[in-house]
Amino acid sequence: MSNIERKQLFVEHETKRFTQDEDNLKTVLQGLFYSERIYENDQIFIQQVITLEWDSQGRSSKHLIILNLERDLDNPGDEFIP
Repeated sequence: MSNIERKQLFVEHETKRFTQDEDNLKTVLQGLFYSERIYENDQIFIQQVITLEWDSQGRSSKHLIILNLERDLDNPGDEFIP
């Protein structure tokens, strides 16, 4: 039986630009992956991205990002260095 650690992360992100920029959210998600990943075998999955607020022009400006992290404690791999 494997020894798997599972946890869920909740991150609130606010868009600072006034343009609709999908790359901004993509960059934020990549940064979250790198900051939460400690070992090479860590698995991080996006469970959901929820829009919390809209700006005056109807574009999403604040998001709640829910991530799931799975870590195999028996075989974590080497330390992850981005």
